[in-house]
Amino acid sequence: MYATYLDYTSEFPNDQLPSEGEARIIRAIEKASRLADSYVRSAGLDAPLTDVEAIEDIRGFVLDIARYYLWNENPTDEQRLRFEDARRWFEGLGTGRNRIRTATQESRKSGFHNVRLIRS
Repeated sequence: MYATYLDYTSEFPNDQLPSEGEARIIRAIEKASRLADSYVRSAGLDAPLTDVEAIEDIRGFVLDIARYYLWNENPTDEQRLRFEDARRWFEGLGTGRNRIRTATQESRKSGFHNVRLIRS
């Protein structure tokens, strides 16, 4: 996981906590971290990330996604926009537009741009 319950409550101190607050927040962070890992792998990096600085680089995006997952039945406009921004950033990581560097690796640019699949 790229964030903790404490990270979430520090990032969003004014949010009302849902019923079963801590457990639901942890599940949302785990789900968001799994999504982040899929983009990290598509960028050619080992997942999960273990480099502290790289984790710090993506933590805010993971928290935004987790927050959206937590409130996805009725998200506010701010929650939806932050989720979409985070998702776009991770998509950019997967395509090479955005980069992450760890102590031993650097994300790479994917060779798959503007690919069109045609079914025959």
